[in-house]
Amino acid sequence: PGRRPLSIGLTSEDSGLTSRPQTVTLGLEHDGPPSVTVRVEGVRDRITPTATVPLSVLARDDFGATDLGLDIRNGRNPRIEDAKPRPRVVLFEAKGETMEASVERTHSIEMAALKVRPGAFIFVVATSRDRCHLGPQTGQSRRRMFRVIEPEALFREIIARLEKTRARFRQALEGARAIRDALDMAEDLFEVAARLRRHRIIERQVWSTQRILVASARELELNKLIEQAAKDKLTNDVLEPLRRLYEDILPAQRRRFEAAAADGDEVQLKELRTHQAAIVSRMEDVLRNLKQWDSFVDFINQLDEIIKRQEVLRRATRDSESTEKGDGKKK
Repeated sequence: PGRRPLSIGLTSEDSGLTSRPQTVTLGLEHDGPPSVTVRVEGVRDRITPTATVPLSVLARDDFGATDLGLDIRNGRNPRIEDAKPRPRVVLFEAKGETMEASVERTHSIEMAALKVRPGAFIFVVATSRDRCHLGPQTGQSRRRMFRVIEPEALFREIIARLEKTRARFRQALEGARAIRDALDMAEDLFEVAARLRRHRIIERQVWSTQRILVASARELELNKLIEQAAKDKLTNDVLEPLRRLYEDILPAQRRRFEAAAADGDEVQLKELRTHQAAIVSRMEDVLRNLKQWDSFVDFINQLDEIIKRQEVLRRATRDSESTEKGDGKKK
């Protein structure tokens, strides 16, 4: 049965006067199960055994959710049915009769606490229940699956991604140099409009480079693949200069191009040349710093590997000496 409109009016028993009729619609109000979504922030589907996985969980219900939680499982194959369930992580529980139509919570999963090894699969599903008059309904999010791999393998993947990004930034630098050379040879502002289009492309390339580098730095940090010193060096020498380029310096040069193309003179052409040379210099500094950062991170990782091997050798030597002393006492 659907909704049915009713007309209601009041009549006075003494005078017989009637009120203006009012229409009221009666029917069943649909109450579906909660809608639940999980958003992963900062990491991809491949993670290390010591990674931190930040999650943002959102539940919506027509009349309010009573709880919100995470179901986490881990297994050795990509079938969630074969995975081992973990204790449910409770993110929200309604108190009394008060319920919220929209509930959003954040949570970080520490892989080290789960004690998983490379090759494991981690499954995450968020669930939420409501208080439907026909009985509680449960809604669940789309399943998120993570593959745990060796830290060295993930590090190589991210560095390869950064290498592609550096190649694209190098193309942007070549474009900026071409604009600089064209302005140096220009005798008037006739070709400024053509250079403006190329400048806009360079702006988008620089913005894309900065966005990818920020995401990659965050992924390295969350997977415990980067030391604080390397992160600070990347932020100060690469990310901040890139941000200043695409937020301030490149837009200002674009406005100069637009003004010169509309109604320019020799003074504006000189300003374009000066600022374009400065842009090329800044982009060259960023590219050089990014290359130095790659070498710095590689050196830090090699040094860390040497320290680990020395520690293994030291333990093996200590165990060997203890064994020899034990054999001597027996004799």
